[in-house]
Amino acid sequence: MTLFLNGHQSASKHKALSAAISLFNRFSEESLTPDALRHFCQENGGLRRMEALYQAYLNSLTPAQGPAKVDFSLLQQAALRTLNGSSQAGAVFRHVIIDEYQDTNAIQEQLFFTLAKGQGNLCVVGDDDQALYRFRGGTVENFVQFPARCRRYLNKEPAQIDLNTNYRSSERIVAFYRAFMDQEDWRHAPPDGHQEYRIPKQIKAQRQDQAPTVVASTPARAEAVAAEIAGLVVRLLKEKKVADPNQIAFLFPSLKAACVERMKTALEAVGLKVYAPPAPVAFWNCPRSPIFSASCC
Repeated sequence: MTLFLNGHQSASKHKALSAAISLFNRFSEESLTPDALRHFCQENGGLRRMEALYQAYLNSLTPAQGPAKVDFSLLQQAALRTLNGSSQAGAVFRHVIIDEYQDTNAIQEQLFFTLAKGQGNLCVVGDDDQALYRFRGGTVENFVQFPARCRRYLNKEPAQIDLNTNYRSSERIVAFYRAFMDQEDWRHAPPDGHQEYRIPKQIKAQRQDQAPTVVASTPARAEAVAAEIAGLVVRLLKEKKVADPNQIAFLFPSLKAACVERMKTALEAVGLKVYAPPAPVAFWNCPRSPIFSASCC
């Protein structure tokens, strides 16, 4: 199984199960039934075996006795079946608004259009250049081809509002992004004709200054690097580049890492107290001190 799914042989049952779960989730998110898979798998023995395993997995969720079970991917299918079984499903919401639409999957698209079909008010926000969740079934085509799908499912022509100003990054970073993206030809030739695989855009930076926005510490012992970073924090505060220490955050993979304690010690050595929440939190107005967090919202 791991040879077929991951490209390398392994005797690990855990790796085999993890690969199978990932594949089964993809089948569910693409709303592919075993019957549909059987049609695609006729000439591929490996896929035929995966289809049979998927069918066995689905059968195990509906035992002859006892309640049926469902996983998250199949829960979306169950939701879609419920909506399709109600003539009033499209009239529940006057407006349907979806953010990060570039990371939605096939069955989520069907859910959104089903909910919006009564009123025809569907607004999506996204950026195809930030599509990150293909490994989890995300289908960027949902966003890129949204106008065509609106015409198909809602019989409407959507209005497009371009958000071309980047308020987060400096001009140097935005210029690098433009050059990087523009070196690729994003067109493709589907059976029904030539079309763009990426939405053309002209992103410009709100900040036009040429000051550095990304810096690297000097290669040195860990304690020296922490002291150098603490010194940079002090300089940012003295030069009024940062109005309040509360606006400074340090992000670590884990708050249990040794580097966290080193950085805390270095900051306290220059007179800065540290707030380290015990779990990932959103940032809010808290005491005047740099914040540590395992992740941010």
